[in-house]
Amino acid sequence: METTASSIAAEFKRQVDSQLPVEPSLGGGFHHVTVKLSAPPGASTSVYFDAVGMLLQQLADERPEWRIGLEGDPSELLIELTR
Repeated sequence: METTASSIAAEFKRQVDSQLPVEPSLGGGFHHVTVKLSAPPGASTSVYFDAVGMLLQQLADERPEWRIGLEGDPSELLIELTR
């Protein structure tokens, strides 16, 4: 089975969504979430970065109240979400 950018992005999105709070905090409270993402075995660097780009676009569209930061490299990319 071929690894595609969209399948990787979907898995990354699932991981991020599982870490974010379900309910908004009362009074607009502060949240800081860090999610570690790693390139899956067999994925090329370009497919991996395409997937990360898709993930970032989805997060920006669906959760505009969150600030998104990136740090690291494909073997250990950290996505930090702050609200």
